Amino acid sequence: MRIALTGRIAVLLVVSLLGVGWIAAPPASAAVAPVSELVIDAEPGATVGQGDQLVFSPAGGKVLLATSTDKKAIKISVGDTPCSADTCAYELSFAVPTGGADFAPGTWYEHALKAPTATDPQLDIRSADAACESTNGRFFVDDVQFTGSVITTFVARFEQHCEGEAPALFGAVSINSSSSTANWYSRSVTPDPLDFSSVAVGRAETLKLLYDPRSNSTSLTPTGFAITGLDAAAFKITSNACSISTATTDCEIAIEFTPAKTGTSVATLTWKDELAMDGPDDAPATLGTGREVLLTGVGTVSSLTIGKSGDFANTRVGTFGEPVEFTATNTGTEPVAIDDVVVVGDNPSSFSVDDGCDDAALEAGESCQVEVTPYPTAGGVRRATLRFLDDALGSPHNTPLAVFGTMGYFLAEADGTVTEFGDAVHAGDMSGASLNGPVLGITGTRTGDGYWMVGTDGGVFSFGDADFHGSVGGQPLNAPVLALDATGDDQGYWMVARDGGIFSFGNAEFHGSMGGLPLNKPVVGMAATPDGSGYWLVAEDGGIFAFNAPFKGSMGGQPLNQPIVGMVPTVTGQGYYLIALDGGVFAFGDAKFVGSMGGSQLEAPVVSIAPTATGYGYWMVNTVGEVFPFGDAVSFGDLQDSGADDVMAVTATAPFVDPARLDGPSEWPATLPRTGSVD
Repeated sequence: MRIALTGRIAVLLVVSLLGVGWIAAPPASAAVAPVSELVIDAEPGATVGQGDQLVFSPAGGKVLLATSTDKKAIKISVGDTPCSADTCAYELSFAVPTGGADFAPGTWYEHALKAPTATDPQLDIRSADAACESTNGRFFVDDVQFTGSVITTFVARFEQHCEGEAPALFGAVSINSSSSTANWYSRSVTPDPLDFSSVAVGRAETLKLLYDPRSNSTSLTPTGFAITGLDAAAFKITSNACSISTATTDCEIAIEFTPAKTGTSVATLTWKDELAMDGPDDAPATLGTGREVLLTGVGTVSSLTIGKSGDFANTRVGTFGEPVEFTATNTGTEPVAIDDVVVVGDNPSSFSVDDGCDDAALEAGESCQVEVTPYPTAGGVRRATLRFLDDALGSPHNTPLAVFGTMGYFLAEADGTVTEFGDAVHAGDMSGASLNGPVLGITGTRTGDGYWMVGTDGGVFSFGDADFHGSVGGQPLNAPVLALDATGDDQGYWMVARDGGIFSFGNAEFHGSMGGLPLNKPVVGMAATPDGSGYWLVAEDGGIFAFNAPFKGSMGGQPLNQPIVGMVPTVTGQGYYLIALDGGVFAFGDAKFVGSMGGSQLEAPVVSIAPTATGYGYWMVNTVGEVFPFGDAVSFGDLQDSGADDVMAVTATAPFVDPARLDGPSEWPATLPRTGSVD
C-alpha cells in the first residue's frame, strides 16, 4: 500500500525492519559495488523510523548498491525478496541534476525533488509502508568515492519536506564508510511539538525541550535559537544550556509560555547545527531554516469578578452597621484560588470582614461570599479597600469601601425636656409632666438610640432602648441624687447622691461609696469605667474617689477658680476629665487635653461634659444650652437662642470606639450635616 505523508511525517526509516534479503536487479546502465555496511539515521517523527539508527551488513542479507556509470545517481534498496519501489522495505534515491556534474564531496544539492530535472537534483526516500507524493529538500555530500564509475563510499546528510511543507526532517546515510557509525549527526529532540496545553492568560508555564545527541554521534554545536511566528511574543527562552557549549550530552532549552490572549497560540522554535545548516541565499523559505519545533499552547481566562449586594448606610461611630455582602465569582475558565481577604487603605479599622472566602478554591462559575460590616471609628467618610489575595489575572482584586460615620448628642433640661442634635433621634422626654425633683442628668445607651434621665429624688426615666432597672424615687434620701451612669452592656446603672452614696441597679455591682463618710466638699458627679467594672466619684473641690477603677490624680487640695461640676472617662478607662463651672477642663491619666472655656467670658455657667466616641474630643454645655466642641467634637447645634435657661446635662449618641481600632486622631469636616452621605 502506498501512503502519502505531509508536514513532519517525512519518509526516512522503518522502526520494525524487514529482514534483508533478495534485492531487485540493477538497471543495465548501473554499476554495482559490494556493501560492507549501510547505516541509515533520521530524526523521530517519521512513521518509518522514529529516530532509530538502522545498520545493515552482508551478514543480515543482501544490499544492492546501484549507480549510473556517469557517477550522477545512486539508489539504495533494502528488501527480503527482489523488490520494486512499492515493495522494498526502504529505498533511498539521490541524483545530481540531469546533465549536471558528477557527485562531489563537500557539495550542497539544493532544490531537490522527487524526480530530477535538468536544474534540480533528486531526493526520494520511501518505504513499502509510506511515501511522499511530492518532495522537495536538499542534501549535502560529505564523502563520495569511486572505483572507476562505481560508487564505493557514499556519506550524505539530507533535509526533506514531504509534500513541500515545513518543518523538515533531517537524516543521514552512509555506505562503506569506516567511520560512519561514529559520525552521525541525527538528534533526538523531544517533545516535538512542545505543547503547553492550557495556561491562564497572564500566567506563565515553563516546559523543557531535550536536545539529545546520540551516543555514537560526533559533537554538534547548536546555535541561533530563536522563536518566530505570529504568537512569538507569548513564548520566551528562559534558559538554554545548549547555546553555551558544544552538545556532546543531553542539553535542555527551557521555554516559558505566557499567553496574552485566550485561544491557541502558535510559534516555532528554530536553531541550526551541523546537520540542519543554513541553505544558500536563494533557497525557498521552507529550506535552509534549520531545525524547528512547533510551540503550541492554549490561553485560558483566569478571572475573578467582585460584586456586592448594596452600599453601606450611614452608621453611628463606634457601632456596627448593616453588613454588605461581597461575592467573588470565577468568571474565567481556569480554577481560582483565594488565599485571604483583607481590608487595607486609609481607615481599615472602620470595617470588619468575615472569612467566607479565605482559602477558597473556585472552579469556573463558582462563587464565595464575604460579609463586610461597617464600624466607623471616627465621624465623616471612612474609606478603605477590600482586597482579595488570589491567583487570578489582575490579582490582588480591590474593591473600594466607604461609610459615613455619624455622631450627635442630646441636651436635657431640668423640666425633663430632651432636644436632639446630629444623628440623635428623639425617643421621648418628661416635658409637661409633674416631677418630684428637677432632672440633673442624662445618660445615653451604648447604641445611642435611648437614654435615661435621673431626677434629684432618685427617679429614673427611660426612653428608647434604655431599659428601666429600678430607682429610689419616693424613698427617703440623705442627699439628692445628681448623676447616673450605666454598665458597659446597658443592663444596669449606678446613681450617686451629693453625699457620695451609691445606688446600684440591674447588673451594676456595688464596689463602695462615700455615703456616711466625711467629705471636704459634696460629690457632684460620677463616671463608670467603659467596661462597667468600676466607677469614680468626683467632689466639688476636684477630689476623686475610685472604686474598682484606677486612680489617675485629682484636683483635691488645689486652688480652683470655680468648683468642679462633673467628670467623664477616657475611651480606655485609664484616665478621665474633670470640668469646672467656668468651663475649665482638667485631664488625668491618658486623657488628652484639647481645649477648654476656662478664662473665657461665658453667658452662663458650664454644667456638663460628654466625650466623643474616639476619646479625642468632648462637648461642654452651659445652662442656656450653648454647646462648646473641642478636639474632634463638632457642634450640631444648640439651644442658645431658644430661651432655655435650665439645661442641665449633655450625653453623646456614639459610644466609645473599641480602643484597639483607633488609628489616630481624625478631624471632622468644618461643616457636617445632621446626616451624611458617601460620595
